[in-house]
Amino acid sequence: MIQDTRAEQIWDYLDAFYETWRLIEILEDSSFDVSGRRNKTLGRAHDVMLTAMTRLEDEFKHILLQISSFEDSHPLDNMSRASRYCMIDLVNLDSVRELCSIAKAMFASRYGKECSQVPVSVRRDSLDEILFVLELERQSIVDALRMEWDVLN
Repeated sequence: MIQDTRAEQIWDYLDAFYETWRLIEILEDSSFDVSGRRNKTLGRAHDVMLTAMTRLEDEFKHILLQISSFEDSHPLDNMSRASRYCMIDLVNLDSVRELCSIAKAMFASRYGKECSQVPVSVRRDSLDEILFVLELERQSIVDALRMEWDVLN
């Protein structure tokens, strides 16, 4: 299954990330430096970390998009409270675990801001799609506050 392969790749990537993180910690704590190799190796390790964070951010967004597309295809406003609980159970638990692990890794390596922006961008994209389908223009908060209440209904 492609999904299983993708999940395995995420866990392999997270393992490699933590190994790189440990290497960076060892190099930063180390006073041993042979011909400037420590700084060169440390620079490369940080480059690998940046690449890893970019990939993990992409995976984080992909997983959120999968969950969002499921939620969007099952609107909550017409569901009973019991049905909503059942729908929450339909979100793949492995996806939730992957999201948590990726978020922990990103926050641990000081990429928390980037991690926090991913869900916002995913929801913004969904909102933009809805506005396009409804043939409505996107409004700023200031414009929305200036509008008459009856226009908003």
